[in-house]
Amino acid sequence: MPSNISTRRSEPPLERVRGSVRDVLSSLSMRTRILLFFILVSTLTVLLVGLTFYRISLAVIRTKASQFDRQIIENVTEKIDALLGEALQTAHMIANDPAVQATLRQSQDPDIGHRYSKELELDTQLAFIQSYTSDIFCVSVVGGNGSAYRSAFYTVKEEDLRTSEWYRTIVASRTPVWFGSHDGAFAVETTGQPLISVGVPIIDKASGNCLGAVVADTEVELILNTIRSRLGDTGFIFIVDAHHNVISHPDNLITSERESVLRRAAENFTRHGDVSAAPSLKEEFLFFSKASAVTGWSIIGAIPMKELTRDTTSIGTTISILLLAACLFDVLAALYFAGTIAKPVKHLMLLMKKVEEGDFSVEMKASGRDEIGRLAESFTVMVERIRDLMRRVHQEHQKLRAAELLALEAQINPHFLYNTLDSIIWLSRGGRTADIIRLVTAMTKLFRIGISSGREIISIGDELEHVRSYLTIQEIRYKDKMDYHIDVPVELHHHRILKLTLQPLVENAIYHGIKNVRRKGFIAVNGRAENGDIVLSVSDSGIGMSSAQVEALRRSLDAPGTSEDLRAGYGLKNVHERLTLVFGNGYGLSFESEKSKGTTVSVRIPKLKENDDHGETGPG
Repeated sequence: MPSNISTRRSEPPLERVRGSVRDVLSSLSMRTRILLFFILVSTLTVLLVGLTFYRISLAVIRTKASQFDRQIIENVTEKIDALLGEALQTAHMIANDPAVQATLRQSQDPDIGHRYSKELELDTQLAFIQSYTSDIFCVSVVGGNGSAYRSAFYTVKEEDLRTSEWYRTIVASRTPVWFGSHDGAFAVETTGQPLISVGVPIIDKASGNCLGAVVADTEVELILNTIRSRLGDTGFIFIVDAHHNVISHPDNLITSERESVLRRAAENFTRHGDVSAAPSLKEEFLFFSKASAVTGWSIIGAIPMKELTRDTTSIGTTISILLLAACLFDVLAALYFAGTIAKPVKHLMLLMKKVEEGDFSVEMKASGRDEIGRLAESFTVMVERIRDLMRRVHQEHQKLRAAELLALEAQINPHFLYNTLDSIIWLSRGGRTADIIRLVTAMTKLFRIGISSGREIISIGDELEHVRSYLTIQEIRYKDKMDYHIDVPVELHHHRILKLTLQPLVENAIYHGIKNVRRKGFIAVNGRAENGDIVLSVSDSGIGMSSAQVEALRRSLDAPGTSEDLRAGYGLKNVHERLTLVFGNGYGLSFESEKSKGTTVSVRIPKLKENDDHGETGPG
């Protein structure tokens, strides 16, 4: 050993380091040496690739971000041109309208009545033209003869509009004149909302003289809604005219002081290109510009340079993470076997979560005969038993639903019989034999359809015939007190409906609607197809209900017990419960009513074909 130490000391320093490294490596296990070698190689590789990728990504991100933001500016410009282009097109249409020019050629009629009639006629025509473009706030026409017209219901200003600066500017120009944001319309009295206006001179087609001016106003808010499109997280868009005056900008981003800064930035942008460093903005911005083909204004987007390069920071972070991941790779590999146990356990937890949420169709296949495999088998057996139990509960629920349906119908049938017999007694006392015959015939149809051979679901045509028989009885009883009309498309008659659905609604309309008014009442039964369902309605012209009463009635339908304390009686609640029991919670009754005008009760049912009884249950 002393001879080795002496020999090592006589070697050059570099050789001594190499020898020390060899000694250390030779003393380590093979697993440790492979781990160190992999960490060294992966670290150098990640550093080399990461630095290269970082530089390439920085250039690509800036290019892609610039292209994306330019596309946003172009899209915003197209939207603004479309919006203001409609205003310009409308103004040209009115300026060239023969009726408008004919009116402005003439002097104002001294007769007030004739002048008002002409004004109303032209106002209506302007409103009609404006109706084709919903984004225009108002269109005004000011004639050189002193007349003024507008498309909206605003009062024309009483001053002589011909002396206004804006009017003189328009008539002095042979081309459209655009006016930036200003408060309130030029020609009419408004609430002072910010507007952008375009003025077009009215040139007489016959003489070439200027007859007046057309002004089309557009609300600045519409422009703001367009330019509020964000460029990244902190970028923004603003509009400047040919003199670099800021026409419009997002008011929550730019103060009056910053507006002046942006004007200088826009000037610097047009002189020096894309990048502009505005000291008052405290950071360097990248500007994108697109000229409007309609107004000649420039739509400019500004995005901070630091935001464009922000993603490169995340790339550097990613590279660092990859470096750490490479160093920990061998350690993670040693944990692989633990993962072979954790993976099936996590899968079992996921399946148990699905079962907890109500999905009992899951199944876990055992991958072995170890403890995990046996646990998977037990879980599958448990889920199967739960499915079987749920099937049994569902069958018992179906039986219970059928029993509830029969019980609810038993409550309604005596109600029908009582009212019918009461009508017969009333007619007998009056000696109205012919009406009794009509009533008994109607009653026969009523009970024939009501029995329906034990069927609980019948055709809509049979249900309407049942209602018509009932209304015949009530019409005889309340002669000169009511009238009715049934209008349900024939193509709906073959569809299916729960028996005794409409008759309680008609009965309720009579006794709680038209019976309590002095005038002759009217009942309408209508039907229509809607979104794959059928909606039948019973409307009356009775006393109606207040909104509070309607809301109370709606709540009562889903409340436990009966609603005998309410205006609708227990009939409506029974009908609603039967519909929801048979067809589900998405179907049933709904109400619309207005005090002293009447009530409409609507029934929504699914479209059932003739051979589809939707789980019909009969007494047998």
